[in-house]
Amino acid sequence: MIIFSRDSLFHLEACAGSGKTEVLGLKAAYEICKWGSGQFGIAVLTFTNEATATIANRVTAFYGRTLPSNHFIGTFSSFVHGHIAQRFGYKFYATDSDKSDKSFHVIDSDTKPYNSQWLENYKLEFPFPKMYIYANQLSYSIGLKEWLVEQNGSSKKLIDLYNEDSCQRKIADIRQRKDAQYLFKFDYLEKQAKDCKHKF
Repeated sequence: MIIFSRDSLFHLEACAGSGKTEVLGLKAAYEICKWGSGQFGIAVLTFTNEATATIANRVTAFYGRTLPSNHFIGTFSSFVHGHIAQRFGYKFYATDSDKSDKSFHVIDSDTKPYNSQWLENYKLEFPFPKMYIYANQLSYSIGLKEWLVEQNGSSKKLIDLYNEDSCQRKIADIRQRKDAQYLFKFDYLEKQAKDCKHKF
């Protein structure tokens, strides 16, 4: 597989721990060494940041030096966002100059997690009662200096959801059971929101 032409299609399937990542890392390093263009490159795409880090480490170890910037190792979402949406999004997305939010979503905020198992990996880790918030539903308004949650066609401030009676009762119950009055303060929630979006 390592020396197969990059124009060939092949499928690699093996059990866990058999060396698939090693082979992929070696194949990518081999192709990068042979690559002749400085304008175009190879994209190695993964589903998770953890897989990205593992493969990037393998490729760098086999390649032996810093990768040229025309090559990319990362998640599908970071590739779409960084190499397609940011560069070419203006061509298909009309922005209203009066709106403070010029962003657009690669994944719609109304995408249902039960239709997308992949989104389950990007859930806000916070004990909201009877609801989950996913990374594609979170945004930060620079104008308001507030985290916003978009669900079912409406937008709410994260602080308002945090201050709802049902949420505060659940937090109070957890604090009492764990005898830890400092748990789940709003600054912790803001950090979780940042981490959730960063992971996404």
